[in-house]
Amino acid sequence: MGSSCDNVDIKLGDRVGIRWIAFTCGSCAPCMAGADKICQKGQKSGNSRPGIFQEYALDPALYMAPIPDGLSSDIAAPLLRSGVTAYSALKKSRAQSGD
Repeated sequence: MGSSCDNVDIKLGDRVGIRWIAFTCGSCAPCMAGADKICQKGQKSGNSRPGIFQEYALDPALYMAPIPDGLSSDIAAPLLRSGVTAYSALKKSRAQSGD
């Protein structure tokens, strides 16, 4: 972990997952508006960046997701990519428990 990792919420030895967003420019209109998922220069893990089914990988710490100790890898894995689709739809619909 390099000096650019000083402001992230992970430390050496933590179990993490690589998120589907691998890079954003940080300076285009979507990025500036907090919509980095639609960055025109954005790169996706396993698509425009090397795949993520590896024992070792390099990725910006900003796009790493800490995985809690109590959460098994087989449960956490879908949440890093496909789970985002369902979560995003629920969040945007503002659904509440019981809806």
